[in-house]
Amino acid sequence: MERPPIFLVGCMRSGTTLLSRLISAHPQIVHLRFELLDVWTELGNAPCEGSCEYRDASHFSELAQTQMTDFFKAELKRSKSLRKHVRRAYYNLRHGHSRITYDWENAIVLNKSPHLMNKVGYVNSLFPDAHFIFIIRDIYAHSASQKYLFEYSYKAWSRQRYVPSDERGCWSYKDRAKLSGDNVCPGNFERIPEMWFRLNMLALNEIDKIDPARVSIVTYENLVLNQQAVLTDLYERLPLDSSHNHIIPSISQRVIGDKNTTTTGDSLTKWKNQLSEDEKESIKRTISANQTDYDAILKRVVVVNATRAQREHQRHLDLSVSLIPRCCSQWRARRDLVVRPSR
Repeated sequence: MERPPIFLVGCMRSGTTLLSRLISAHPQIVHLRFELLDVWTELGNAPCEGSCEYRDASHFSELAQTQMTDFFKAELKRSKSLRKHVRRAYYNLRHGHSRITYDWENAIVLNKSPHLMNKVGYVNSLFPDAHFIFIIRDIYAHSASQKYLFEYSYKAWSRQRYVPSDERGCWSYKDRAKLSGDNVCPGNFERIPEMWFRLNMLALNEIDKIDPARVSIVTYENLVLNQQAVLTDLYERLPLDSSHNHIIPSISQRVIGDKNTTTTGDSLTKWKNQLSEDEKESIKRTISANQTDYDAILKRVVVVNATRAQREHQRHLDLSVSLIPRCCSQWRARRDLVVRPSR
């Protein structure tokens, strides 16, 4: 693994899976297997399975750094196997995920995981040249989707999520444990918007310490409404080779056949029907109790949208300027072909 990895983080149900499947259509971005919770727990000294514990740069470990680097190298090598090619071919042709083969000599590993939200500073200490993509979703839509996920996983696997006592802990879970208390979901809905604040602020506080050139922030709403523009902008910010730029217009319009969703309907508006009036009021109370943080998060979203719009405008200007010489040469060529009547 010659190139630093890319880490994609965001709260659960914020679009990390969708975005990872989209950007790994690029020939250099190889999405490793799903989230790697067991790997981070066992090799990275960053518990993600069961209990999801907080980590920052003070927890840095040379052993964890070596083990995770070696794992990424080995996993990238395994990605070249015939079995992996066949698996990618199935998901690519059937669902539009990622791609089948890659530019292996210049490949960059992609690890997406919501359970790194409270470990961004730690991950950055292990991989100080890595690029971080942070995706954030509206609190109402996120809370509705999170609620449905928790209800589904409880019915399917008797899995209960709970908020750990550590104020910097991420969602943790136990299966068939019959947990009770006001920190358990399904059960206390109010914990969901509270955790939206906790995890987004934990991640943003660490992201602010990283060189802005190594950070890209995306909103779920923009991704859904303006996919091509968002992906084009993202590919420009990532450390990718320009030799692949010619395919960006096509892969940025990729349509994912299957959606990682718990319900059907418009992902931007269906929360209005999915949440009860009491649940909406619960979110409002949580926002009111965390108004300063909420304003700070919204400010970041506004800045992201404005910056992306400015880059999109500049991209169009650059394209227009590049077309002027071509248009002039074509005009001169047509002029020279005009047969002037003799006098």
